[in-house]
Amino acid sequence: MKKILNIALAYIAVLTGAGLASGQEILQYFTSYGKKGLITAFVVLLLHTFVGAIILELGSYYLADEHSDVLNEIASSKFTKIFDYVLILTCFVIGFVMLSGAGSNLNQQFGISVWKGSLLCALLVVFVGMLDFDKVTKIIGSFTPIIIALILIASIYTIFNFDGNFTKLEPIATTIPKNFSSPWLSVMNYFSMCMMVGLSTAFAIGGNHLITKHAKIGGLIGGFFTGLITFLLAVILFMEVSTIKDADLPTQSIITQIHPILGFIMSIVIFAMIFNTAIGLYYALAKRFSKGNDGKYKIYLISFVSIGYALSFLGFKKLISIMYPMIGYVGIVLIIFLLYSYFRDYSKIKKEGKRRVKILNLALKKFDDNEDFSRQDDKKIQKLIENSNIDNETLKEEVKDFVDEKLDN
Repeated sequence: MKKILNIALAYIAVLTGAGLASGQEILQYFTSYGKKGLITAFVVLLLHTFVGAIILELGSYYLADEHSDVLNEIASSKFTKIFDYVLILTCFVIGFVMLSGAGSNLNQQFGISVWKGSLLCALLVVFVGMLDFDKVTKIIGSFTPIIIALILIASIYTIFNFDGNFTKLEPIATTIPKNFSSPWLSVMNYFSMCMMVGLSTAFAIGGNHLITKHAKIGGLIGGFFTGLITFLLAVILFMEVSTIKDADLPTQSIITQIHPILGFIMSIVIFAMIFNTAIGLYYALAKRFSKGNDGKYKIYLISFVSIGYALSFLGFKKLISIMYPMIGYVGIVLIIFLLYSYFRDYSKIKKEGKRRVKILNLALKKFDDNEDFSRQDDKKIQKLIENSNIDNETLKEEVKDFVDEKLDN
């Protein structure tokens, strides 16, 4: 159960990023459609729950470290290369949207000029990116539970203080600029955009776990709570639409209305999450293009961040309204293909899941002094390993690590 919980929390942390926490994307994708937006926000809850489980199970099935480990197995090399480039572009796009969001965050809460706030975040990304930033990002990653707690506080406060009159809110909500003609297209685009941003990491989360069932259940739980946070945000933003419809960071506005101290905490946490998202993306880009050369890495890091800072002047709201739908449209194609591949290979994935459980049980028996591991057991485990979809040596290493951990515990 502990492993499943860890999978769920890791998945929530990946998808509950700065964009969701700010509330701006929820405002554009859901609130702008009024009551229909609340229905589609509930659909997102279902999509996060069930598709999240599938993505993590696929990651576990292929023991993936990143998206290409899965795509290489289920698609042609041309398809994989195209989506590899698209995902690289997605990292860059989300990177400069985060820099813009940092400026809006500090401007809304403290009155600091947007360009100064964005510049501060850009400089921090470059400075920390030159150091061993893993420890820093792990500390900042711990802000995710605080964001969730603040959203829950805002939800409870808003719902209890709501006068119950939804009718008066509908005409206000529908004045918010929309990116799509239909709320159903909006919800599909939004979910696909979320998956594009977190797909590679989600595959890796699943790939860290040998038992596919654990990954799937972890995805179900993590996806449900991610979807629930999205749905709650959509509800409270609709309830408060008359006061927050023009805000760059509407969630922060609601929290500040409850109490200025909570607003201050929310501002700091959102900035930290924005920074965490930005540095992770720019670090990955610089590392990918520098190919292990430290000198080139620094040049690429500074170059990417500088270009991103220049593009951030387009404005946070405008960037989300232009860039996120573009990413989402491509994501729809990828999600459909992944779902097709999963259901096509469903029986193989299920058989492999049962096969791995048998392998692990036999391996535990082999190293347990109180158990009699026979020659027949040895033949059985060797045959199971041979029949697995994973390379024999890789699978043996994974099994050894699992057994060692189990015996240590």
